[in-house]
Parts: sequence; C-alpha cells; structure tokens
Amino acid sequence: MSAKNDEKCGMLKSMKERNTDWLYDFFEFDKNNEVNRVGFNDAHMRCVAMLIKKLQELGMTVTYDHALNVRGTIGDGAKSLAILSHADSAKDAGQYDGLAGVVAGILTTQKILELKKEILADMNLNVVITGLEEVERFGVGCISSKILSGDITDEQLDRIKDKDGITVREALVTAEETLLKHLDRLSAKPIKKVDNIVGKSEIDHALEMHIEFGSALTREGADIGVVDEIAAVHRFGIDAQGEPAHPGTPMDERVDAALAANMLYTDLHRIAKGEGNLLTQLLTETSDWNLATSMPSVSQLYDARLFAPWTHERMQEEVSKLIERVEKETGVKITSNILSTSETKIMPEEGVQRLMGATKKAGLKVSSKPCKSEGGHDIVRFPSQKPGMIFVPKKGRLHHPSETMKEESLHHAASVMTEYAKDIEMD
Repeated sequence: MSAKNDEKCGMLKSMKERNTDWLYDFFEFDKNNEVNRVGFNDAHMRCVAMLIKKLQELGMTVTYDHALNVRGTIGDGAKSLAILSHADSAKDAGQYDGLAGVVAGILTTQKILELKKEILADMNLNVVITGLEEVERFGVGCISSKILSGDITDEQLDRIKDKDGITVREALVTAEETLLKHLDRLSAKPIKKVDNIVGKSEIDHALEMHIEFGSALTREGADIGVVDEIAAVHRFGIDAQGEPAHPGTPMDERVDAALAANMLYTDLHRIAKGEGNLLTQLLTETSDWNLATSMPSVSQLYDARLFAPWTHERMQEEVSKLIERVEKETGVKITSNILSTSETKIMPEEGVQRLMGATKKAGLKVSSKPCKSEGGHDIVRFPSQKPGMIFVPKKGRLHHPSETMKEESLHHAASVMTEYAKDIEMD
C-alpha cells in the first residue's frame, strides 16, 4: 500500500473514532485541489444539499428562504445561538474558506448532542448556511445575508446582474430548482420554504468561524484567534483622462494618463499600508492603444479594507486630495466614483472576552491579542444581538488551491463554540 493510501486510511480511522468520518465527504485535508462552488452553480448547490442532509441526520429541522439561506434548528429553549457561514467559493479557490465554518457548526451540534444534550432544553441551536457570500459572480459580496437584513431590496434583485446578464432573481430561481433536485437524489427529507429564515430580533447570539486571512496564528502557534473588528470595505473607481503622445514627445510636454494613475496607486498604497489598512487594485483598463502613441486614458478599480478610526468618508477625502495634487502635477483630468461601501464592525467586548474564556476552558491556546478581519463576512449583517467571530490557523493563500488547514482546527473551533454555548446556558 502506498504512503498516500496509508495516510488516507489513517485519516479515516481517526475520523471514525471520533464519529466524524462524514467529514471526508467535504474535505481531503491538506490536499491542494481547485474548488469551484461559484455563485449558485451545480457544485455549490450539490454541496449545500449534502450539508442539509447532515443537518437532518442530526435531528435538526431545516428551512430555507427565497435568498437560499438555510437554517437547521434543534432545541426548545428560549435562548438562541446561531453558527453561520457559507458554502460557495471563489473561482479556482481553496477548499476551506466558508465551508469550514459550516462544518464547524455541524461539529458543534454533534458535540453538544453527545456531551451535554440538556443544553438544548434551555436554548435552540441553529446552523445557518448563507446562500451566496462571495463577490465572484455578481460583483457584490454577502448577497444573501444582505437580502435577509434588507440591505438589498426586492427591486435590486432585478438590477444586479452577472457578466451574462442573468439577474440575482433569475439565478435564485434556477439554483433553488438545482438544490431541490440534489436533495431528492440524496433522499433527504422535504424542507420548508419560509419568507426569512430568521426574524430581526429572534437570535440572541451568533458566531462565525473562518480560516485566518494571513498566517499570524500559524506563526504564533495559537489554536484560536478571537476577532474584535471586521474591516469596512470601500470600493471605488478612478478614471484618468490624458492625451495621446508620440513616444518621441518630450516628457514634460506630455499629459500622461498612465503616469497619473500610477502616481495615485503608489500614494494610495503608501497611505493604506502606513495606517494598517489594505488596498488592492482589482482592475486596470486602458483606452484603445497602439505602438505609435501613449495611452490617452486609464480606468482603475480599487478595494480598500479599512479599520477604525478610518471610515469610507475619510478614505474618499484622501482620494480627493491625491487627485487634486496629481492633476496639478500631470495635467491629467481625474474623476473618482464610489461603487460600494460598508461600515467597520466592532465586535461587542463582552462577546470577545466570552470567546477568549471559552477557548481557555477548551484547553486551547488563544492568540496573544485579538484579531482583525480583513474580509467581508455574513456575520456583519446577520440579525443577532450578540455577534462573535473566531479564526483558526491555515497555510497557503486564501482563495487559492494552496489553502490548507488541519482537521484538528475544526474540532478546536467546535470545542470553543460548545464551551460558549455552555456559558450562555448559565446566563
């Protein structure tokens, strides 16, 4: 038997001993396989159907809504805890972003049922799979949780389109049909469709687990990082309009759009990095060009991730100041337009401390300081009174086939969330 087969058999044996051999259906740990569960496609809906089947096997009642948010519920108590994440992925991505958070919620449910089922007499436990989180297909992130929170209106479902001209509403109809077909193939129980899977004040506590964005936990040797702030996302466009010039034109006589755009990027990058924020140039487009003249215009798309005290208003003020200076220096006409914004999410201090305490009660090492999340997350808009978030270590790059994590990290997250559930039971 090959070393690879030995490794697989050892992994399956370990999972079986823990009664978690079903994990292998979702992951092959530390295997760098491309994943394409993109925006309601067949692979995405097949994965969601498998997750729903597992929720039902745990005895959870499953409902879904018109945004394809899914909720599994068990327990009769008045207190409520929701564990949420998403199952879609970016294109050619890694296996663990998003999906690992849902699986950790299922593991937490299983752990509570096995270790302390009486918790469910005092609370209802929920695992939520949000319908669509990634920005890949429609250019808008967290679409399904935004529909749930009312941040995306019914009218916008017909206005937001993918590159093929398919609206969000049309995609939801097709995806629902695909999901139900996969559930039927799995012989899953029928699931009930509701207007919204949760009401605005129905859920007390909500948790989301995510793999870390960088590698701070891995470097520190920490098992868990508790998130105390989620970045604001500020997307904006820049259009620089210059004049075409022959390559022999003296440099100081040119109105060079490329130069102006590059000056802006350099200064924006410097400001963002110096203040602990992040800036990404997502796209650069140029006007028709040839080998006889310089580019007359350049358009750029930027994504800024901002932490307090920065706001999108302050970022746009900085952009305006830079534009004014670069226009004076280059003669290029520059305009800027805001495409989308969100506010920084500061996690309640009580919840941060409670998660740190739960990590210690689980016998795990928590990071020496709270983590900042650079991503957009469904927890920001999910309707709950007391949101919380934890990171687990990963290796490789996020949204990339090199993205890997250890199976043990899922169990660590489930242990922390179980301790958290025990703690709120005592409130």
